[in-house]
Amino acid sequence: MAWPLYLQALASFAVGFVGLAWAVSLVGLRWPRFGEAWTWLRRGFGLFFFRLVVSLYTTANVLLVGLFLPPAQVALYAGAEKLTKALIPMWEPFSRLFLPRFSYLLEKSPREATWLAQRVGGMMLLLGLAAAGVLTYASPLLVQLLLGPGYEGAVPLMRILAWLLPLVALSNFLGIQWMLAQKMDRPFNAIIFAAGLLNVALALLVVPRHGALGMAWVVVLSEAWVTGAMLTYLWWRGRLPWRTHEG
Repeated sequence: MAWPLYLQALASFAVGFVGLAWAVSLVGLRWPRFGEAWTWLRRGFGLFFFRLVVSLYTTANVLLVGLFLPPAQVALYAGAEKLTKALIPMWEPFSRLFLPRFSYLLEKSPREATWLAQRVGGMMLLLGLAAAGVLTYASPLLVQLLLGPGYEGAVPLMRILAWLLPLVALSNFLGIQWMLAQKMDRPFNAIIFAAGLLNVALALLVVPRHGALGMAWVVVLSEAWVTGAMLTYLWWRGRLPWRTHEG
């Protein structure tokens, strides 16, 4: 049945149409110019590069596991990763909402940007920790309901991967919302690229010896590297969210 595909396409079209109509009502409609279009493409390259490179330590993990482990182990890891990462898109609305807001406030009112950042970052971290706790304790039930018999081995994998939720919450806030708002595209992308290389290198070393559990820990460590590197860079530049107003 193709109806699910039709419904998804219809939903995307409806959201795009409503968004376009809203934008036209706010800023009007005029024929685009090539120079302006190229300028905006260049300004968005940092985020495009991030979306491209981040796949090295997100979507490529199942492929890395499949290089060394039998299909049954690959299926366990893939199932655990899909259930865990199903919650990660909940940070996308935060990025869409607060990135432009931070970009504006950092130029007009740094103190207000700091005030807002402290609250947004704290809220995202608390939500991530709560989601990780729920996923940790509910993983046996989720595996039974959504994956079915024979996938019991995915439970310990989910309990490890659950730590991705607070880590991704922090890296999303510090990177996409805070660093990009301050035009730190190059260090942001360098951190993401290094994390991708680290993920692949560790996977090649760890997975042959420790299997799917090793891959789960590699993914968590790679995301921890991203968060730690962003914190270190912002501290070095004196641009941590709770210190920006100091100068």
